[in-house]
Amino acid sequence: METRAEVDRLQGEIDELRSIIAAGTFTDAEIDRLSAIIGNWIALDTGLPAAPSEHSAMAQQLQQVRTDLSTVGLNLLLLISAPDSVDINETSQLLDSAERTLDALDQQLTALGG
Repeated sequence: METRAEVDRLQGEIDELRSIIAAGTFTDAEIDRLSAIIGNWIALDTGLPAAPSEHSAMAQQLQQVRTDLSTVGLNLLLLISAPDSVDINETSQLLDSAERTLDALDQQLTALGG
């Protein structure tokens, strides 16, 4: 199931990002991984995913997650080059929102056997 794989991947990336930032060491490997995560998020397709009608609500939730994470990625990139141009609280709230929605999607997929 594509949605399950995407939910798992995005949850893992959020966990990695939070872990790297919390550690605060920013080794070359950590910076490379942060760059990859940010790049992945910026490149997310924010269009409505194709889904059967009975799963349209889940598709809309996934679209919102993609949009939120894409914005977070762009904001983190801007934060590096122009720190005063980014509202870090808004960015943090978007990340939290995406994480909550992914958790809800995870539960829904589990309930469907996925």
